[in-house]
Amino acid sequence: MTSPGCAPIQPMKQLPLTLPTTAKNGVVLDVLFVRFPADDPQLNKIVWEEIDELHFPAEVRRRLERNGLRAGVIAGPLPLSLENLIQLQDKPQEHADEEPKEIDVEKQPAVKQRQLRLTAGRRSNILTLGETERVPEMSLLMLDDEGQVKGRTYRQVLGMFAARAFPGGDGGARLELIPELEHGTPQKRFVPGDGMFHVEFGPPHEVLNELKLSANLAPGQFVVVGADANRSGSLGYRFFTEERGAAPLRKMLLIRLAQADFDDRFSSQPSDEVAAELKPIDLKVTTHENAPDRDRVKK
Repeated sequence: MTSPGCAPIQPMKQLPLTLPTTAKNGVVLDVLFVRFPADDPQLNKIVWEEIDELHFPAEVRRRLERNGLRAGVIAGPLPLSLENLIQLQDKPQEHADEEPKEIDVEKQPAVKQRQLRLTAGRRSNILTLGETERVPEMSLLMLDDEGQVKGRTYRQVLGMFAARAFPGGDGGARLELIPELEHGTPQKRFVPGDGMFHVEFGPPHEVLNELKLSANLAPGQFVVVGADANRSGSLGYRFFTEERGAAPLRKMLLIRLAQADFDDRFSSQPSDEVAAELKPIDLKVTTHENAPDRDRVKK
């Protein structure tokens, strides 16, 4: 990820966001990545005192901690340290012929923003590892519930969160995030769906369901996900640390619920949320509808 590709943004209270429009049973999310020096004590530790990590159950927090992840919810104003990151970095130039200033990401954090418009229950990928190109090789340490360390080396890796949202009748929504790893060479596999099997060609996938995050958000609230600075080599470290250059950089993911539109006209029918819960079998396979490097054939 390079600074020229980052979309600079203003503080949330001044963001020139257009009024989002959604289809029925749709959700609009603002997704932001902020980058800062990996040794910054304010963003690595102090800011978490203002983020509600207790929103998630104790067992989920323990699993996240064992694997180098931290997550919480911001229900009120952004912490000052985060608001200072989310400042407009490309203020209008006073002179038209003035050369644009280069941003040194070692000193000035880069901010990147996108907006997701989701239909209830439909997944979208939020890339955190390999945003510009696949990581050629990566060693990862995972800690299970029994405290056993499992190490593995992956090749040609992408790391992502599979995001799904389910709007509620109160204007809020439930947001689900599941970390996944895509790696290796493409293979043929059979994926169930819509009453039939689909043949997919794509790299193997590992779906880390045990690290699933589920948060109930009101409009304007944030989910924040970042790394535990003390867990080098962990999943959180790999997802949220960039080791390019002399000094490593850390990333933090913020997801804001902008709008949720709930349609109860067909409330007698099972919702996407209920239908998903009626399928407890996890085949560790996920369909990627928007992945550019794979083809699909219906059998």
